[in-house]
Amino acid sequence: MRVFVAIELAPVWQEKITKATYPLRQTLRGKWVEQHNLHLTLAFIGEVKDTDSQVIAQQLKIAIAPIRTFELVLGNIVTLPPKSPRLIAFSFKPSADFLRLQQAVINSLKKIKIPASSLKPHLTLVRLKSPLFKSTLPVMPALNIKFTVNQLSLMQSTLTPKGPVYKRLEALKLSSKVPQGPLRPNIAICIINPKNEVLLIKHREHIKEYWQFPQGGVKTGDSFEQTVKHELKEELGLLNIHILKLRERIYKYNWPKKLIRTGQDLEKKGYIGQEQSLAIVKVNEIRPKLTPDPREAAAVHWFPISRVMKALNPIRRPMGKLAMVELNKMITKGS
Repeated sequence: MRVFVAIELAPVWQEKITKATYPLRQTLRGKWVEQHNLHLTLAFIGEVKDTDSQVIAQQLKIAIAPIRTFELVLGNIVTLPPKSPRLIAFSFKPSADFLRLQQAVINSLKKIKIPASSLKPHLTLVRLKSPLFKSTLPVMPALNIKFTVNQLSLMQSTLTPKGPVYKRLEALKLSSKVPQGPLRPNIAICIINPKNEVLLIKHREHIKEYWQFPQGGVKTGDSFEQTVKHELKEELGLLNIHILKLRERIYKYNWPKKLIRTGQDLEKKGYIGQEQSLAIVKVNEIRPKLTPDPREAAAVHWFPISRVMKALNPIRRPMGKLAMVELNKMITKGS
């Protein structure tokens, strides 16, 4: 059977999207997705055995168990794949919750050696018979439609002469429970040098070859700017910095239970996770002098932007994705 992982849309949202894209449907020829089939494709898996689909569903269920319901916002129209596009779709505005869900799905499939497509998550509108030049794509503003994501679906796709027929194999509910306990205010610091390399540290407790941004807790009464300067001075001996951008409270996550029990007096303070902000920081030298605190950083390394996401610890990748989006915007604008 041919399967994929999707976020299904309620009929009311399917109707709104159909109405909003009506002008496009009048000018663009192709095989338009029927209203009742509109959905967000999170990962396309392809042909699997019936027994494999059951294993996939079980792994997905385990992977998304800690993830709570969240809101998702429809973004701009995009063409896929990037080269010789034959598909027009809506993208989605990046959010930490969505990126966390996406990463959980990818990791769960990797664990059971199931390959999935590398296409960006998207909502397919129309499939074309021949490649489309971007210059011929009609301009359409972002819809900014917001809806709640409360479950994933493992779907079966059967190809017929009239088009694909979809069948839900398994509905995987996201958690609606709100964990009890406060989140620790924290700021992740993305440092970039004149070569557009990003500084990552390897935490002393990381056994695997995983890296992370320098980060630190925000103390009561301290500003985010004060925290950034203090953390970089104490952790890396870095003084000459320029804070280019601050984005406050953009990502929340819960710690594993083991960390809550054993880590850094977290249990005494009652924290169950972190509410993270992001600072983009620039240094003037390609290799500024660093004096890492061995209690915080076992190693430091400057990574090209293209290698940052792969190097990051999986739990840090949702914030890493948000940081890379901000960083690429700034580089494009010439900050």
